[in-house]
Amino acid sequence: MNWFIDLFVSFDRFLNVLFKWPLNFLFGIKGFGHPDETISSVIGKHYYECKLCRVVCKFLSIFDERHCRDAIDNKHGYEEHG
Repeated sequence: MNWFIDLFVSFDRFLNVLFKWPLNFLFGIKGFGHPDETISSVIGKHYYECKLCRVVCKFLSIFDERHCRDAIDNKHGYEEHG
């Protein structure tokens, strides 16, 4: 099971880099594109400033209640908001 999760996370990071500019444009932020970060980490960090980020996180919470918050990678300059 860990192999599958590692593979999925790696693919997620790849998509974050590959679609850096379209994702930044679509979400209206400049956070996507770091090769060590997942898309969920980026949208979790921008939850309070990005309406589409909130929508996506709320959708993902149907499957995993704390998905976006738990996905946040604090190594890339994020201070958690209340």
